[in-house]
Amino acid sequence: MNRTKIKVHPAAIAIFTDASWEFAHKQLWKNYPFSQAEEQVAKSFISEYYKDILPELFHAFAGKQFDAFCERILKAKRYVERYPSRYIPHPGLYFNPENKKGFAGTLRWYNEDVLREKMKSLRFHILNGDLIVTRTIYRKTA
Repeated sequence: MNRTKIKVHPAAIAIFTDASWEFAHKQLWKNYPFSQAEEQVAKSFISEYYKDILPELFHAFAGKQFDAFCERILKAKRYVERYPSRYIPHPGLYFNPENKKGFAGTLRWYNEDVLREKMKSLRFHILNGDLIVTRTIYRKTA
């Protein structure tokens, strides 16, 4: 059986990387004029975020990853606004996956919010002495 390996076109990753950088640059650094080299370092780390998506799932999940990226950026922005002694470091440091106090550190916040939202939809009932867990599906409306 001949299996072809699925690959994500580099342009697809570049589109999400560029959009992510533009969003983060505007939100966290207010369009501060970084050099092209500084921007490239940040974008190389951001592109790894999208390269982690399995190629066969990229089409279905890249948009969701972008949404999560934006939410995490906004969480960091709100955190810094709440605590004036805090700041967002240089993008090359902030997006470095080894920096647990940078973008990588926002994953825990994001996951906690996702879990909190899932828990809101659970309802617990006792029926004949048994614990019954049901899930209520909420739909966001405009």
